[in-house]
Amino acid sequence: MKTNPKPHLPTNTTISPASAIARTRTWRDFITKHTDLGPGKIPRGCRISMDDIIRLSRDPRFTGDKVGGVRAYFTCAETDTPDHVTEIALIFVPIDKKGNDMMVIDLPQEGVVVSAVEDFTKPCPSACDVNSPLY
Repeated sequence: MKTNPKPHLPTNTTISPASAIARTRTWRDFITKHTDLGPGKIPRGCRISMDDIIRLSRDPRFTGDKVGGVRAYFTCAETDTPDHVTEIALIFVPIDKKGNDMMVIDLPQEGVVVSAVEDFTKPCPSACDVNSPLY
């Protein structure tokens, strides 16, 4: 006899596919209306691998009693300029319990201060499902 695993129940952060489609369409319409970006240049999303999410959740820089969460910031390629941006992606930085960015973290056991900023996203369209209604 097979047993079915318990289904993943929606949380207070889960939204319906219809809402997701409507919200992403509103975003694309807003950007189109308020910028000179053509359809191929509109920032649509970023791919984040599960391996990176799991690694981030286990990274000692992001765990412990000082870290209250993670914030994502929009960014561009390192070689981009204000006059020529080739991609838009996200970077992640831990935040403390008061909501302040923690761009560096002291690791006293190793005797070092290290960057806590992570850049592991892959921007659309190169890493996205261009046939998705969210795209």
